[in-house]
Amino acid sequence: MAPARGARDMSLLEVEGLSKHFVGVTALDGLHLRVDAGEIVGLIGPNGSGKTTLFHCIAGALSPDHGDIRLNGESLLGLSPAAVCGHGVGRTFQLARVFAGLTALENVLAGQSHREESVLAAAVRGSAPTVRRRARELLEFVGLDELAGERGGELSYGQQRLLELAAVLMGEPRLILLDEPTAGVNPVLVDRLLARLREINRSGITIVLIEHNMEAVMSLSGRMYALAMGRTIAEGAPEALRESPAVLEAYFGAGRLSVRR
Repeated sequence: MAPARGARDMSLLEVEGLSKHFVGVTALDGLHLRVDAGEIVGLIGPNGSGKTTLFHCIAGALSPDHGDIRLNGESLLGLSPAAVCGHGVGRTFQLARVFAGLTALENVLAGQSHREESVLAAAVRGSAPTVRRRARELLEFVGLDELAGERGGELSYGQQRLLELAAVLMGEPRLILLDEPTAGVNPVLVDRLLARLREINRSGITIVLIEHNMEAVMSLSGRMYALAMGRTIAEGAPEALRESPAVLEAYFGAGRLSVRR
C-alpha cells in the first residue's frame, strides 16, 4: 500500500506530461509518473521505451522539451545535475561508474555532500573524521569494509555496483534512481544488493529503479510502471502488471511473464 499523501495530494516525485525529442526519435511522449515518499517503484519496458531518458531528465542531465518534474512540489527543470543532487536526488547508471584509480574508501568519500566542510577543505586536508567514519560505515553496510583499501578498478563488477551504491548513499539522498542495478551482477551479490535496497528503503529513502530482472524488480517493488514508446502503458502492483495484456504485448510478446515464487 502506498504511503498516505498530504492534504495537497502531493507526491515526493511528480512527472507531468514529460516529452523529449531527438532527431527523428520521440524518447518521451507526454509521460506521467508519481512516486510517494517511502515507496519502491519499479520501471519496466522494452529497450527504447524511454526509461533511461526519463532518469536523465529527472537528474538534470537532459532538459525535456515539454512537461514538468517536481520534487516535493518544487520544479527541477533547469537545474544542473549537481543542483538536483543537492536537492536530495542520487542515481546510479546502467554501467557501474567508479573511480578506478581511487580506493573503495576514497570512492565513497567522493560522494559526500560536503555539508560539514567545503570541497576545497576536503581536497586540502582530507575529509573530516565524522565524514570518514560515515564512509566506512557505508562500506560495511554494503559488505565491502574489508576492501576499503582496494582500488575501484580492481573490484569485481558486482562489487563495483555495491561501491557505487555506497557512494550515492554518502550524499544523503531522499530519492535514489537506480538504472538496472542487478545487470551483470552474480546471483550471490544480487541477493546482497536487494537486501541492502530493502534496508535503505526501510530507513526512509524512496527508490525508483529500472530493471530487466523481472524476478528482482517484482519482488522489490510495491508499485510499478510499464513504459512503451515513451508513454506509460500500465501502472499498479507487480502482480497486476504481470497479467496486463498491454504489458505482455509490448514487453514480453504473447507469452506470460514467469516469475519464480
